[in-house]
Amino acid sequence: MLKKIKNILLKQLVKINWRRKNKHNSTYALTHFNVNSVQVGSRSYGDLNILQYDETATLKIGSNVSIASDVHFLLGGEHDYRRLSTWPYQSLVYRQKNDWTSYETVVEDDVWIGYGSTILTGVRVGKGSIIGAKSVVAKDIPPFSVYVGNKVIKKRFSSTIIEKLNKIDFEKTSHKKGDVYEQFCTIPLTEENVDSIIKAFID
Repeated sequence: MLKKIKNILLKQLVKINWRRKNKHNSTYALTHFNVNSVQVGSRSYGDLNILQYDETATLKIGSNVSIASDVHFLLGGEHDYRRLSTWPYQSLVYRQKNDWTSYETVVEDDVWIGYGSTILTGVRVGKGSIIGAKSVVAKDIPPFSVYVGNKVIKKRFSSTIIEKLNKIDFEKTSHKKGDVYEQFCTIPLTEENVDSIIKAFID
């Protein structure tokens, strides 16, 4: 009973600390994790269901990232399959610090993560990528990819457009109603209009 109460209080404390440090975005902590291990950029939104098995494992989420409901991020928790047993004798029996490498998990700018997806520890999701609902991301995803299930199925744009989009730093952009980009925000990108739309976006 006391452990349950303690967990509830810890979750509430994380929620409060998280919002205090993240007024520049609209993300909300739903689980207990080390706030100092997680970084989120401007204007990103969604719930953070983070399962952190190792406090040295980190998560970095860029700006303009859209996180749908029931998305989970797994940090740490690897088991070394090269040993005699995958069971963690090192930490549970011998009380030694786990020496299995903890990787940084990175979600770059302008990524959309679909409902119910799981992002495994140590992966990098490239800028502008789309993760389909219920996907499991277990490997790096190149920028501007569409990833469904457990594989990349296509690129969002041509290599010419991607090269130009890669130059945008979303953290340095800012928009408000009535600005130049408003008239372009619903127009699909083509190789003919990409330059004018990018100019409107960054000006």
